[in-house]
Formats: sequence, C-alpha cells, structure tokens
Amino acid sequence: MNNFYHYTHERNLPGIQTSGIFQNHPYFTTSEYYNSFEAGQNLGVMPHNIDCVLKFKDDGFFKQLQDVPSTGRFSGGGNQYQHPYRPKPIAFRKINDRAWRNL
Repeated sequence: MNNFYHYTHERNLPGIQTSGIFQNHPYFTTSEYYNSFEAGQNLGVMPHNIDCVLKFKDDGFFKQLQDVPSTGRFSGGGNQYQHPYRPKPIAFRKINDRAWRNL
C-alpha cells in the first residue's frame, strides 16, 4: 500500500487538519522529497510555497494523472494523483526533516 504526499506551506496545516485538503490544491504524489527546490521543480510548485509535507494513507480513491509537464520554469516529471474527496493527513514533517509527526 502506497503513501501519498502533498507539499504545502505550514500555515495551511490547521485548515487541512480541520476540513481536509483544499479543493484548489488537490494534487498528491507518491514521491518523497527532502528539499523545497527539488519538490518544486518536479511538481511544478514555487519552492517558497513549500515548507512541509503531509502524508496520506492510501484509501483506494487516489487516481493517477499524467506526470507533471515541464515548462520554462519547472523541470516537471513528478507523478501526480487526485482524490475525489477531501482527505485528511495522517502525519506531517518539515521539508528538510526525516522524522514524521503523527496528526
């Protein structure tokens, strides 16, 4: 069973814990990155918007999409998934940390 990850800013964590992942940022990946530059390049997200990683348990509803396309700004290539509902994370970590904190 895979885990899925969502890269975001820690300021978003309270709302995500309460209501689940925001519908305007519904993308997940199975790739685990340890710095915001690498995550941003592969996932097409500005690195300054990433300082933490949320972990989600595979509940069978994640649907794989095409890999993130490359652009003039991002290298792309990261895998991406969407979820039809608003799942809540089971753990988080700061982007540079290796240790997960349960939620």
